[in-house]
Formats: sequence, structure tokens, C-alpha cells
Amino acid sequence: MIIIILPETMRSIAGDGTLRLSGIYRPLIWTVRKEPSYMVDPDERPELPKITWRTFVAPLTLLMNKSIVLSLIPGGIVYAIWSMVTASTVSLFKAKYQLNELLLGVAFIPNGMRSTSRLGTIVGSSIVGKLMNRDFIRTETEYKRSYNLPEYYELPKKDLPVDFPIERSRLRSIWGFMALFVFSTSIYGWTLAFPSFTAMPGSIALPLFFQFLIAASSNAVFAVNQTLIADLCPGKGASSTAINNLVRCTLGAIGVALIDQMIAATTVGPTFLGLGLISFICVPLLLIEWTSAMGWRVEEAARLTRDKVTIYYL
Repeated sequence: MIIIILPETMRSIAGDGTLRLSGIYRPLIWTVRKEPSYMVDPDERPELPKITWRTFVAPLTLLMNKSIVLSLIPGGIVYAIWSMVTASTVSLFKAKYQLNELLLGVAFIPNGMRSTSRLGTIVGSSIVGKLMNRDFIRTETEYKRSYNLPEYYELPKKDLPVDFPIERSRLRSIWGFMALFVFSTSIYGWTLAFPSFTAMPGSIALPLFFQFLIAASSNAVFAVNQTLIADLCPGKGASSTAINNLVRCTLGAIGVALIDQMIAATTVGPTFLGLGLISFICVPLLLIEWTSAMGWRVEEAARLTRDKVTIYYL
């Protein structure tokens, strides 16, 4: 649908929307229907980078960076488990509570996967956004003190020093959210495992509460994850987002495909306990990033500097 009806909106190409478009920037529908009458030819065409196969492969090169991979895996695992919780909601709640279609839709409000129900996602993202701002200021202050820089000096956000501990800045607040995610996921299945409990009036509130905790904590992890990956790829925002989405969605698709089979094989309680334990794998990976990533970055910068010096003298 986008290719068919949506024209290019990038200002350097389309201006304020009145510049005549050509090639891939022109929607297909304009080949059978006249373009809007207000379109005019641009005074000069901007020189744009050519789109080649390298354009689509470039994001994959980020997988060669150890720090980025260590960020991608935890984010992908948490996303996959959150998707599994959401994907199994309809079948589980319909079987346990005999909900109709309307009430099944209402049951998604605490989680927030759907576009109209974002309670958990809003809470998690809002809280972690404020914490990340606080953590960056705190880390920046510590860095300036270690180098005797004046308090009023601000580090360039888009070109941070290579030895600035951006990983520690972004990961300072993730530990509590990871602990909450592991705990909530491990317990969630047991709130649906016992018929004697699910038959009690109002018992549905407990699994919904744990869904809220899972959504809030997972989306906080997503926000930290995406911000850190963007920080590690300055000037490559689109590529970092693309590779992050590729890893998340791949793991999420695998998880959603398996969740019903897992519940059928082991029942709901052990399934989500196992997923909670799997999510604990993220903790040692994040610890490695916390302790080692800055050293790797400094070593890589030193290697590139040596290579440039060698080439210069050759």
C-alpha cells in the first residue's frame, strides 16, 4: 500500500510536498491517475546517494561489533518472551475465564501490545526515559570530574569521547527492570495454572497485573536497548534501528510460533517459568557489556588510529 499510494516526504526531495517527483519517489497510483495540480518542477534536483545492494546489506555489518551483538541479544530475548505472553493471551484467557470477544480485547489493556491499549508500555517507557536522562547527567558529571573539566562544559552528545562510559550510563537502571521482568514472567504462568484459583471471582486481576508488570519492564528494557545501540552507531540511526528490529522480530516470530506447543507440552505454569529462566540469560550478557564494552571500543579506536598512521607513512 505504501508503494502504491504514498509519495516521498523527505524534505530534501519533496520540499514542502509540492515538488514533482520521479522514479522510486513517485507513488505507483500516479501512473494511472493524474498527479495533484499543485506539483511543480524543482529548480534543481538534489544529488542523492545511489541505492545499491550495499544499502540493504550495510545494517548487517553491525553484527560484526561485539558490543552491538551483546545489546541485540538481550533485547531480542525480552521482545520474544513479551510477544509470547501477548500471543497466548487470547487462547489462555478464553479457556480459563470463558471471555467473549469484547472482554478479550479489554484484557489487552494492561499489557499494551495493541495500538489502542498501551498502559504497561506507556508506564515502562515513561519511567525509563526519565531514568536514562538522570543517569546520563550523572555519568557525564563523573566523567568531567575525572578529567578536571569545568562543570559548565557539555560533552558533544553526537560525538562523545571514545573513553566515555556510554554503556554504564545507559545500563545503570536496567538491572531493576530486568529483575522485575524475570520475576513477573516466572510467576505469570502459575496465576493461570490452577483451576481452583481461576474459578474464583476477580481472580483474573492477578494475571492481568503480572501482564502489566511484564509489559512495563520489557518496554523499559527495549528503550534502554534501542538507545544504547543508537549511541554505539553514531550517524547510523536507520541501520541500528533496522538491525535491532530484524533481531527482535526474528526471535519474536520464532517464539510466537512455539508458545502454543510449549504450553500444550508442559502446561502454562512450567512454560512461563522456563521463559523467565531463559530471560535470566540476559543478565550475564549485560554484565559483560557493562565491564568490557568500553575497553573494546578504546582498543578499536587505537587500532584504527595505528592503521591510519601506517597508511600515511606508506
